[in-house]
Amino acid sequence: MTTTIRLRLSNQNKLPVPPKLHRSASPPPKRKARSTNLNEHQRQKRNGRLKERRKKKREKDSNENVTSAPPPSGIHIVRARVQPIDLFPEITADLLRRVNEYKELVKAHEEDPKKYAKPPKKQILPRKPTDNENAAALKQVQDTFTQVNYGYTKIYDETTSQLIAMVHYLPLKTMDQIQLEELNFLCLYLHRCKEFISRVASKTRTCGGVMWAIGWRKGYDTLEILGQYRCQESIDNNPKGYEEIMSDSSKAGEILWNVFHGFGNVAVEKNKAHMDSLGIPSIADNNFPKNPNDKSPFGFDSNLAFSSHGFYNFPHKDKGDLTDLPLAFAMILPTCKKTGLIAYASDGYNVKDGQFIFRDIKVAINFHPDTACLIIFKAQEYVHCTLKPSESNCFTKLGMSLQVATRTSNACKNYLEGVYDEETDMYFGGVEDILDY
Repeated sequence: MTTTIRLRLSNQNKLPVPPKLHRSASPPPKRKARSTNLNEHQRQKRNGRLKERRKKKREKDSNENVTSAPPPSGIHIVRARVQPIDLFPEITADLLRRVNEYKELVKAHEEDPKKYAKPPKKQILPRKPTDNENAAALKQVQDTFTQVNYGYTKIYDETTSQLIAMVHYLPLKTMDQIQLEELNFLCLYLHRCKEFISRVASKTRTCGGVMWAIGWRKGYDTLEILGQYRCQESIDNNPKGYEEIMSDSSKAGEILWNVFHGFGNVAVEKNKAHMDSLGIPSIADNNFPKNPNDKSPFGFDSNLAFSSHGFYNFPHKDKGDLTDLPLAFAMILPTCKKTGLIAYASDGYNVKDGQFIFRDIKVAINFHPDTACLIIFKAQEYVHCTLKPSESNCFTKLGMSLQVATRTSNACKNYLEGVYDEETDMYFGGVEDILDY
């Protein structure tokens, strides 16, 4: 039956409210059969299709963001859900107590400023773990975490199917001789750089050990747009030595490119494309490239941080690195403290523990003698840290981390947009400026 509604305009050209239509009640829509109604064969088929869809989604994410290269044989897949835990609950409780005490002092001052003095502004930091707390955290990781030890592994977020990390162990004893020599060159280069750079002081993250950094960073003074990590006093004392070492930076950058491009070509190319678009210098560039032809073709990182001598830190997510490029690149090598070169078990290398962990997905990456380890991971999205290692006086685990810093990227973007055009005194602190050529 069709219902016709006649509308008559009044003198005020107003439309009357149309009458409500009465429709016969229709049966509720049929619901799809629940999985509980499926027989065993149907459930297996459904689960198989679901598993295949998730696999394709994981592979798509990996191919589009990390690597398009086919994985080697014997690949391991780890799938984990994010479930936040606390490896150092007593430290967390102590930190919250001190934060609340400070808030009470601030509140008291605001309510009665005459009676209560304004507390000085301060950054409240967690205390360092005790030996017993480090031992307890290590035991929890060893007993309850998924352990990654060898081969080639991809770690996925089971909820989102996105790749969290990719890990590849490279046996040093059977490595191609040219590649081994290049890794030794890189280790020695970083070891020699220590004379001319200051240690990185990061009380918010570092618990022990030493960290250094090379490459580009925000300027050291108000006139320096960007500058190289450096210790100017040490450079002034030995300018020729500094110049000699920096002449090797291009080769060091090329070695890093070859290592990581072979492991995660898509991620490396994405970094390079972003850096090229803004003219961001890399650790392979001694001076700021004023035009594209001056820029190293092997640049995919604006700085490189490296740590050793028992380095470990608090669980954290990275800040200060570009969110458009969420992947960090890391390499871990067994080395000799005195020479900086790769060390072997036959030399007496005996460093233990110092696992790199993703705390909230409960995955631990272990490091072994005679083995290099490459990691590409989402440092800004997943809580991670390095546990305390056990090291002797002679040997140490060298860790390198490469990323594109946000401040460096922003400074280069401002330069391209002409922000500094009228600031004739501002400059880029490359090697030539540092040596005052």
